[in-house]
Amino acid sequence: MTHNDSRRRGVKIPLFYIIYFICLVAVLFVLVAALRIETDMLAEYESVQPRHTAEAVFKKYFSPPDFPKLLADAEYDAEGLSEEALTEYLSEQIGESEITFASGSSSDADTMRYIVRAGSKQVAAIDLVKSLETTKHGYAKYEFSKVELFIVMGEAPQPEKPKVTVTVEVPVGYAAAVDGKDLTDEFLTSTVHKTDALPYYPSTADGIDYNVYTLSELDEIPEIVTVISDEGTAAEVSFDANTNTYTAGIVYSEALKAQYSEFVTQALEGFASYTHSVPGSGFSNIKMYFDSSSQLYKDVKAIGGVLWMEIASESDSFEDVETGEFFMLPDGVISCHISFVQMLHRRGNDRPEELDMYVFLRPVDGEYKIFEWHQV
Repeated sequence: MTHNDSRRRGVKIPLFYIIYFICLVAVLFVLVAALRIETDMLAEYESVQPRHTAEAVFKKYFSPPDFPKLLADAEYDAEGLSEEALTEYLSEQIGESEITFASGSSSDADTMRYIVRAGSKQVAAIDLVKSLETTKHGYAKYEFSKVELFIVMGEAPQPEKPKVTVTVEVPVGYAAAVDGKDLTDEFLTSTVHKTDALPYYPSTADGIDYNVYTLSELDEIPEIVTVISDEGTAAEVSFDANTNTYTAGIVYSEALKAQYSEFVTQALEGFASYTHSVPGSGFSNIKMYFDSSSQLYKDVKAIGGVLWMEIASESDSFEDVETGEFFMLPDGVISCHISFVQMLHRRGNDRPEELDMYVFLRPVDGEYKIFEWHQV
């Protein structure tokens, strides 16, 4: 073979080198693919780090500080403080200090907490919670939960307590005092007519007049309100928290009870015996207790005309006799309450009859007489 023939055939590459280069290319391909996967995983891991979410929240609320947005969205305990007062408080807490945030500790394993500081002072916390959603490779995601402001009430401006207006209502003629201070006409603002002061009224009245005293610009609700009746007896006082109103109840007269209790008892027991034809009873025995000009007098007298229908009892007696609630109405009428059980005795049998009445007396020729009553 000549030299020219070998040049025409070219240089022949050994099989060893061909296999070597193929393997090298395959290894490089695998390394590049593996590096790309690792790079993607690292990027994915880095993208879900909670610090990035915390930083976004930090920028939204604190870089720079957005107090209206913070007070609208954040959680804090500052009962009674206005938004203006809180804004002033936060401004003073932060001042010119640099605001930073850093990872803090949380009592919940699924919560990441970042503490926001103004200089060295902690002013807020950003909470992130672990999401149910994960990345393609199973990395946990965190999402924003809340911003919490640290309001120290000892340092925060205290809200001004609103002033209180209180009214005290007492029957005309009664004296009242608030925390030991007498209520004079200086505090008297009106007079009202209360129809619910007594359970029942005669036809001549429908209520009791009450004086209304008003105390304005008080720092707080009074501790003690006392009301004394015209007879010097303490009245029961109730309080309505919805209207800040103290109302004194009626004080029944022990003096009137002592003076007229026996009179009313004799009149009503006599009336009960009369209406059941008990021997020895009669209208003539009780007419002196009644105002002869009243309709009641005529009605009681007329009962005698129908007593022929009543089976007469041999005798009677009275049990559980109670009188009370004596009260002098503004027009001079006396109101009182009487109740008892009348036992009617006939042929060894006892039959009870209950009587329960509000009785009204008015002056007739200098003496009080019954002119109306109301059966309960």
